[in-house]
Amino acid sequence: MAETMIGTVEDVRMRTLNDNREIFIVMMNGKELSTFKRELAASAKALLNQQAKLLYDTKQNGQYTNYWLNEVESAAAQAEIPRELDTRQFDIRRAVALKAAIEMLPYFPADAQHWNTVKQISPGIYSFLYGSDGNWTEPEPEPGQTDLSDVPF
Repeated sequence: MAETMIGTVEDVRMRTLNDNREIFIVMMNGKELSTFKRELAASAKALLNQQAKLLYDTKQNGQYTNYWLNEVESAAAQAEIPRELDTRQFDIRRAVALKAAIEMLPYFPADAQHWNTVKQISPGIYSFLYGSDGNWTEPEPEPGQTDLSDVPF
């Protein structure tokens, strides 16, 4: 039965057995995982000192336990999969970006202090704070709103 381990790849090394076969040892979380497959060792070596997800089989051999590596993949790739923000969470993040844009207005030329400037710089602030545009939608001022003094923050 395959088991999964997530952690940092600590070391990858090769050893030659008495019958001249090469065995590769991958160290993760203080555990040695073995494989005869050079491509698995190369994949693990590419993830040295990085987060990885390893699939392995455990085989009891008398008083010894062997861990046989079956698959190597980057755990960082899984972490990068974007998850959808719920509406409330997105609205809070957008409000933070808008508030930051409004706070920055005094540092722009006096003739630039209007709603369009806020709309232009808010997505950039959102991206800076949260790492993506988050499917940014531009907020629109309420009807009759001519300045930013009555923005509800």
